[in-house]
Amino acid sequence: MRVLVAGATGAVGRRLVPKLVSAGHQVTATTRSPDKLALLRNAGAQAVLLDGLDAVAVGEAVARAVERTVVCAALQGVVLRYGFLYGPGAGEDFVDAIRRRQVPVIGSGAGVWSFLHVDDAATATVAAVDRGAAGIYNVTDDDPAAAAQWLPEVARVIGAKPPRRIPVWLGRLAAGEAGVSLMTQIRGASNAKARRELDWQPAWGSWRDGFARGLSDAAASARPVAGR
Repeated sequence: MRVLVAGATGAVGRRLVPKLVSAGHQVTATTRSPDKLALLRNAGAQAVLLDGLDAVAVGEAVARAVERTVVCAALQGVVLRYGFLYGPGAGEDFVDAIRRRQVPVIGSGAGVWSFLHVDDAATATVAAVDRGAAGIYNVTDDDPAAAAQWLPEVARVIGAKPPRRIPVWLGRLAAGEAGVSLMTQIRGASNAKARRELDWQPAWGSWRDGFARGLSDAAASARPVAGR
């Protein structure tokens, strides 16, 4: 299949392109940086220099990569809702903020988060390209957890001091309503549909293991890929 990957040198894109090529797809991959074209070519993709905000250039790139398929096919949409991304190239500023104790538990900390390692985002995307029926899929790990649970544990595994705890009124001043909602009200997502219909499972089944051992390229590369 012909596949166009926009922003292919981002955290997910650079993991995704080699997996698509390995699966036998003909990949056109875009980047805004001339310095990263060789990286994409070395991964086996046709590399295209492209600013995603340039509508004309995007149209031309699509035409070169997938025009016949788009014209002839009845298009269907597949939407992947990733959990909070972490791993090499993703969430690093957030991890640093936790290390500096700049991410407190607000109020009850009952807001439930779902996480996803960038490698698992890539494998789920390949699965969706290969066999995803039209629809929406939550792509997360198997271990949704409340902020009061995951935040102290992440701090521990990265060698940081425990997070501060602050009341809701102070959290509202520091992080706004959105920040308070993230810490107290949101609910995690189930990956059951993605597991069932995409025949996919995360290699990093829990954020506990992922944050402890999967934050660097070397560590993530050593992790065995989950089977289909």
